[in-house]
Amino acid sequence: METFTNEIMGGLLSRSLKTASIDASGWHDCGEGPGCTDGKYINWLTIKNQEESVLEDVKRIRNHPLVPS
Repeated sequence: METFTNEIMGGLLSRSLKTASIDASGWHDCGEGPGCTDGKYINWLTIKNQEESVLEDVKRIRNHPLVPS
């Protein structure tokens, strides 16, 4: 399950993070609160596949010219 997506983050911020909760199906806003619609226009740079992302990061670090072999 992808915990955070751009849509989830923007939606939560537009309502209220004060009463947000998470369960097996993901994040939900379960209460009141002023929000900010700006969150819908932000690219949150979420990670769709965490395993693939970690492997790419390790590969990039191992092959970086400033990292000693």
